[in-house]
Amino acid sequence: MRKIKRKVDKKEKNLKLAAIVDENREQILKDAERIFEKSDEFQIFKSLVENPGNISDDVVLELALILGEIYKISQMKDKNEKVRAESTLRIKATKYIKDLAPYLRSNINSHVFVVLLMLNEILVDYTSCKNRFEEELRNKGLKVDYEVTKDLFRAEGCLVKPIAEVLGYEPVFVGELKDKIQDTINWLSKTLIRMIKYNSKTILWDNLFTVTENSLEDLYKKIDSKFEFTEKVEEIFPDEKDLFKEMVTKLKYAKDNLEGVILEHKQILPIGYKKDITHLKSTLTRVENLFNIFYNLLNIGETTGEYKLSFL
Repeated sequence: MRKIKRKVDKKEKNLKLAAIVDENREQILKDAERIFEKSDEFQIFKSLVENPGNISDDVVLELALILGEIYKISQMKDKNEKVRAESTLRIKATKYIKDLAPYLRSNINSHVFVVLLMLNEILVDYTSCKNRFEEELRNKGLKVDYEVTKDLFRAEGCLVKPIAEVLGYEPVFVGELKDKIQDTINWLSKTLIRMIKYNSKTILWDNLFTVTENSLEDLYKKIDSKFEFTEKVEEIFPDEKDLFKEMVTKLKYAKDNLEGVILEHKQILPIGYKKDITHLKSTLTRVENLFNIFYNLLNIGETTGEYKLSFL
């Protein structure tokens, strides 16, 4: 009977602790941020805690135990004991997050979203048009830290240097063409906003960038021989030619993964996803049409001509 009583007592204690953790979650997460060694690992931990729906019950339980330990440590009176306990928990929790990381793969939408966001940045810089993505974020009231994302891009080498630095000059686009470019960028920005809700709840940026960049590099090699450029372009505009190929590769990546994106959208939002997919398809068509104009401008200096990106 005593064994049964101990089991009941332990269960009751766990339930009480769970209730306390729920009541004090905000403060516990603040303590967790201080305890974790790296902010990236804390962000993963926090994201998992706040979005338990996309992870297994075992992981949810382990995270709850860590939260409970953090609360218990916060109640310790002895400072030396508290420091030792935090150090032990830091090692344990950090190792757990690192071991868990390889299994937290981002979905296809997240990869395409990041690639199109890169493309948006390059297009804005290349054409000196207005970047509407930040404006769209504000209009929608979305809590997405755009500047932090851009810093991550730079740190991972996912964005090219400023166009003027890469090319040695600033490309000039005016008149109707400039309007067409701005319209395309506006569409791209709105599409990115629509895609956010389909992204993985937990994104490990290092993993995402590594996988995406490797895929882009492989795709670049596959389509590199399909481009045709005049001798003049090869001689006078080699850097702009390479930049153009990088932009086209990103568009090709998005188009190649479109079916996977559609399936994910349908699973995540069965009612309403079709409008988002229609917008995405229209945006990709606009970008492709714009790139065909760039292709002809590079080769013959005209907005229309025989040069087509037929392999897309």
